[in-house]
Amino acid sequence: MINNNNYTTQSRSNEYICNQIKSWIQTHQYLISKSGDVTYPLLERINFLVTFHASLDNFFMTRVLDFKHYLEKDGVLFPHNQAFVIVLEELYDLLVPLLKMQDEIWTSSIFPNLCAKEIYIHDQNSLELEQQRKCRDFFSREIFPILTPLAFDKTHPFPYISNLSLNLAVILRESSHSPELFVRIKVPEDQFPRLILFPDEKPSSESPLRYDLFFLEDLISANLDLLFPGMQIISSYPFRVTRDSQSRSWGLNETSLIPMDIKGTEEQRRNTTVRIEVSNEINRPVCGMICDNLFQFSRIFYRTRGPIGMADMTALYNLNRPDLKYRHYDDTIT
Repeated sequence: MINNNNYTTQSRSNEYICNQIKSWIQTHQYLISKSGDVTYPLLERINFLVTFHASLDNFFMTRVLDFKHYLEKDGVLFPHNQAFVIVLEELYDLLVPLLKMQDEIWTSSIFPNLCAKEIYIHDQNSLELEQQRKCRDFFSREIFPILTPLAFDKTHPFPYISNLSLNLAVILRESSHSPELFVRIKVPEDQFPRLILFPDEKPSSESPLRYDLFFLEDLISANLDLLFPGMQIISSYPFRVTRDSQSRSWGLNETSLIPMDIKGTEEQRRNTTVRIEVSNEINRPVCGMICDNLFQFSRIFYRTRGPIGMADMTALYNLNRPDLKYRHYDDTIT
């Protein structure tokens, strides 16, 4: 027999969650609107996007579990993970239109204007041979020694993906007849800036305000043959995982109390993943592999045509280009 009270309670809970998400969007969508307003200085427009995405990261990390608990406290019985799925569906449906608007602003307005103002973010494949050589030397000398690729197959468990970490999903194989292998590489953002100046780049006397930059993940992706000599590199895609910062089960270790989710049991890995950001080019098999091992729900993937992890783009705003920012006044009384 169908319990109508149960459905009514669930409907009210869903409406509450939907209203809470809409309220957050309404108080933050002005940041997206301002990023598209050409009357603002260019780097200030980027800063609006950085602020929006930093707040969005925090929203995913702190509010998803609150919404899940709100659903469950009303006495509605859910199958395993169903409460999470309801919350994630509401988030996805309401956020995607806003994120598509931001994508359009970045690709059609902000990025072209950066080039017009002599701030170039280069694709490794479009560089001249001498520039590629310098980048490859820099990679070999500075970045290669600290990378730790982790493979995933029948004999190796899926690697634990830490919160807000930027990663590369690499697909490779030993030969054309051997099976494909999935490898995860963590991008070392804690040791290198996300945007890197060209090695040995010096300001030009003709254009002292020019910047030539490239993304750290692009540099790694362009030099995978050094990491996997003799292997066939099929593809590589960046992705970023957001976890619920409140989801923490505690267990007793031999010597101390440690958070169990750091140990990364399979169930906790699935339950604490609330968002996966991926590039628009990522293919379905790679998405499926990540999804199967983190959370089996397709609407957890947020695709973007722009940079993944826009909250990490503060390096752009911090460039020494006062002509592209508001003037900061020193109000110190002397």
